[in-house]
Amino acid sequence: MVLEAPFPSWPYRPPYLPPSLSYPVGNNSESLTEPMLFQNPMGQRPDSFSANRAQPLNHPIGFREITRVEFVSPVATSPSSALQAILKTNLAQVCSGSAHVVIPNCACKRNSQICEIPS
Repeated sequence: MVLEAPFPSWPYRPPYLPPSLSYPVGNNSESLTEPMLFQNPMGQRPDSFSANRAQPLNHPIGFREITRVEFVSPVATSPSSALQAILKTNLAQVCSGSAHVVIPNCACKRNSQICEIPS
């Protein structure tokens, strides 16, 4: 199943992919002040893999998944349309700061309870 990218994009077609597939790359790909956005055309959550493709998913301190990402940037004043589309999902946030930093927020499972670990 191929999903449409949740942001304005252009198709990147590397020679190793079948002609019918491409990586949607955000139309902000020439901006050096924003994260480069792309979507894996065959991507799916690791916890949905079949048993023969599954990898260990148990982190030693209980992390289960990345629930949100914060991008800190000294030039976080006017995000591109591609980055704005990601920000509207509430899965990412842009903050002003003195350096470029990516901060993941993670969910964990401890004692059968799911908890949010903020940055």
